[in-house]
Formats: sequence, C-alpha cells, structure tokens
Amino acid sequence: YENHSGGILDVLEDLLEKARAQLKEGRQKETTSLHNFQMLEQSLNDAIRFNNKDIKEAKDTLTATQGAKAASESELGMTQKQQASDTEALALLEQDCTTKANDYAAEKKSRDEELAALAEAKKVI
Repeated sequence: YENHSGGILDVLEDLLEKARAQLKEGRQKETTSLHNFQMLEQSLNDAIRFNNKDIKEAKDTLTATQGAKAASESELGMTQKQQASDTEALALLEQDCTTKANDYAAEKKSRDEELAALAEAKKVI
C-alpha cells in the first residue's frame, strides 16, 4: 500500500500546488479588477462632479439671462408706450404747425393786399 499511497500523495500534492497557483492567479485577477474598478469609479465620480458644476453654471447663467430678458421686455414695453405717446404728440405738433403756417400765409396775404391798397391810395393822393 505504501507504493500506492505515495502515488496518491504525489497526485494530491500536485493538485494542491495547482490549486494554490489558481488561487494566486485568481487573487491577482481580483486585485487587478478591483484596481480597474476603483480607477473607473474615480473617473466617473470626477466626471459627475465636473458635469454637476457645469450644470450649476448653466442654471445660474440661465437665471441671470431670464432676469435680464424680463427687465429688457419691461423696458421695451415702456419704450413702446413712450414711442406711441411721442408719435401722438408729433402728429398734434405737425397739425398745430400746419394750422399756424396756414394762418401765417393768410395773414401775410392779407397784409400784402393792404400794403398794395395803401400803395394804390398813396398814388391817388
């Protein structure tokens, strides 16, 4: 039995060595995989952090832009009302100027006629 048991022990020792080699290889793969996972996790966390920062900046810019837009629209509304008022005032002023120009022309014509009549009367006298 000793000859047979020696062979069995050799086989078992060989199996033990193979198992230890496989265990070592598995642990190395696990360590490598863990390291790769940690690197990927760090990379993704960094990307998330930077993207969140970009999103916050974009939201802040959007808020500021919306505020500026609202102020500009309000100012536009006031400017349009003022323009309408100024346009109406201009129309009234043009009408007033036209009326005064017509009155002046009529007065001048009347004076010219009076001066002509006076000149005629002076000749007669």
